[in-house]
Amino acid sequence: MTKPPRTIGISLAIIAGVFLFSCLPLTQSIILLSLSARPGMDFMEVESGGQGDTTIVGSEILDINQTPLIIQAIVATAFLTIAALAWRGKPPFIRFVFVGIVLLLTAGNLLQVLALLSAPSPTPLSGIDSASDVSRALRLAQLCMTLLIPAYIVWYLNRGPARAFFRGRYLDTPSADPGSKG
Repeated sequence: MTKPPRTIGISLAIIAGVFLFSCLPLTQSIILLSLSARPGMDFMEVESGGQGDTTIVGSEILDINQTPLIIQAIVATAFLTIAALAWRGKPPFIRFVFVGIVLLLTAGNLLQVLALLSAPSPTPLSGIDSASDVSRALRLAQLCMTLLIPAYIVWYLNRGPARAFFRGRYLDTPSADPGSKG
């Protein structure tokens, strides 16, 4: 009896989970940790083109709490390990672990996105602040992806082909007549 193959749906579910729960959080952690590690520049004047115009350039020191970012990176790496085991399909219970972790991380992401959506927008200094409108639209798109990708993962990994893949075998087919023993 041959082992059931990993279907395209299983591959898509695992890759989408890795993107949402590992790639994005790891990228965010790496960028913010690298920005916080850079020393801030003092403000300095730069003369431009000999016309007597000066421009002031510089940056402030970023004060970023590194502990949540490190925890986020550890969780993302742990999810990547679970996803690698799910990709192999072994051990058979990894399907339940993968789905459980997806649901747990989705709940955390939902709380985070809903908190950001319900937070009051900062008061603009002058004029119309279109950045807050764009930010709100991006948060709504993030909310949709936070719901749709895990819904697909849970739905597909509970379908028959996925269960067969993780089980490592197809179920025996029942005979046409339930009363016959042959």
